Amino acid sequence: MYLFPKRRKGILEKMSKNEARLGRVNEELMKALSQIITYELKNPDVTGMISVTRVKVTPDLKYAKVYVSMLNSKSVEKTMQGLKDSAGFMRSQVARMVN
Repeated sequence: MYLFPKRRKGILEKMSKNEARLGRVNEELMKALSQIITYELKNPDVTGMISVTRVKVTPDLKYAKVYVSMLNSKSVEKTMQGLKDSAGFMRSQVARMVN
């Protein structure tokens, strides 16, 4: 006799597998973006030392929110605008590096 009904493992296993996959994708994107910003981005508006601190990808992998931290930046607003202006370049470089 069981006091608690047996759990359905299928749903929980899928969730944990999907979450693990998203975690790996987040880490890969974070590494790729860090490398691109540090070594390949040539935008003069992007100044100072920029670190990618976190990446959150949506479950459908269509969108990613990237968190950055900046040190010694001349103008935070100008640097953020420079990063936004370089989004297309970074997107294409990430696709090249990850695939």
